Amino acid sequence: MGNRRAFTIIELIVVAGLGSILGAIVISVVVKSLSDNRRVEATSLVQRDINLGVDNINKVLRSTTQILEATNTTLRVRAYRNVGDAAPSEIYYRIDTHNGEQAVRYDVTPASGTAPNYTYDPQDTETFTLLPKVTNSDLLPLFKYYNEENVLLPVPVSLSEVRVIEVLPSCLDITGMLTNPITVTTKATLRNFKTNL
Repeated sequence: MGNRRAFTIIELIVVAGLGSILGAIVISVVVKSLSDNRRVEATSLVQRDINLGVDNINKVLRSTTQILEATNTTLRVRAYRNVGDAAPSEIYYRIDTHNGEQAVRYDVTPASGTAPNYTYDPQDTETFTLLPKVTNSDLLPLFKYYNEENVLLPVPVSLSEVRVIEVLPSCLDITGMLTNPITVTTKATLRNFKTNL
């Protein structure tokens, strides 16, 4: 008969140890890959939300007929929210707490009555959440205001001088996956305020 050799306990321990190390490496690679995938997905969703939010604000700003309030974190205007609107609505953007997070929200109060004496009844106001988790504050403004020469206006802003509004949302995901906020910057010219037409 041939020479049969059995595994020794030391050889089994070494093989089990190497198997454990290789298993741990594979598991850590899989876990890191899943974590990276969730981070990429969270970044993509936040980027999409910011772009949609900025588009919403820009559309309103381009149709603004009157600025009622302008600070680093709030903006109240009268504007045509939709192309077919017969009268401008009062739209109020602000940073507010919603679902335990600091969010960009806005109110829309439709006009009632007849031109030029429209009224805006607070009971008709609808509130929407535009960006569910932002890091903007007075130190990291949501809005900046510029005059006709594109010169930054100091806050408190002289409303009659505003011709361009810069929107600078800085957002995180609501799941807490992202540690650094994503910021988008865009400027909108107030078309109804131009004097060089």
